[in-house]
Amino acid sequence: MGRSWANDLARFRKIPTDTGSTCTGPRLFTWCITASKIGRSCGGPVEKYSSSDIAGAHSCDCPARANRRPHAGQFHPGTPAMLAFRLWRWPAWLHCPGWRRILQAIVAALAEQQAELSGLLSGLDDTDWLRPSRCEGWTVSDVVLHLAQTNELATASASRRMAEALAELGGTPGGRGGTVDDGADLLVARERGRPGPAVRERWTTSGEVLCRRLEDADPHQRLDWVAGQLSARSLAATRIAETWIHAGDVGEPFAWVPAATDRLWHVARLAWRTLPYAFARAGREL
Repeated sequence: MGRSWANDLARFRKIPTDTGSTCTGPRLFTWCITASKIGRSCGGPVEKYSSSDIAGAHSCDCPARANRRPHAGQFHPGTPAMLAFRLWRWPAWLHCPGWRRILQAIVAALAEQQAELSGLLSGLDDTDWLRPSRCEGWTVSDVVLHLAQTNELATASASRRMAEALAELGGTPGGRGGTVDDGADLLVARERGRPGPAVRERWTTSGEVLCRRLEDADPHQRLDWVAGQLSARSLAATRIAETWIHAGDVGEPFAWVPAATDRLWHVARLAWRTLPYAFARAGREL
């Protein structure tokens, strides 16, 4: 910020007014305080103030802060300095509520997708958990365990601790030079054999924690994932796709099919946006 910032701060902290008082104060908020009648602010002269509204005090005539005292250490919302302070102090997504609403809608869809699968799992007995799923070599329990593990990894990614989470699970998504599927199979094999209800409880908890973590995330924050980095919004959509696909794998031995709802719009959008990446990875042109 340099010397010019300090010089300006010292100057604006001593602004004379028509009543002989000065704008003083040790905080940055005093920058947006303006003197009565023709005062000064970071945005320049302002003709917004009068001492007639409140006797013996400087009051504000602006609609946003009618009859309020600008010398009480307050920012006035319309000043350029207020905007600059907000942009400096708060994350970008707070200034664009639309971004957060979009992420919240995706997280809500993820929660609904998980609730749909939970309805199926709640009625399974011990034998059902050991039935073979549509995933070759995996039982129903294995698939749900995989969903729990990847939920935990997604939560760790959103918390900037992906490497630590992988170390706790004892593996890497792609194994040692293997494919992503090889790594997933390795992780499941290391924890296979736990009772079905315990696996279901772990998956339910991991899904709830993930949704809460994603709701608080910056939608455009770049997060580590299996094949690189992606935004929090894309990670949430990826989890919808993963849950929906594996719900079908789990439902196969029970002749149960997950419903095709509007939640899949997020999956379709994700597929459309990642087509160039997929073609590039395959060495082909789109």
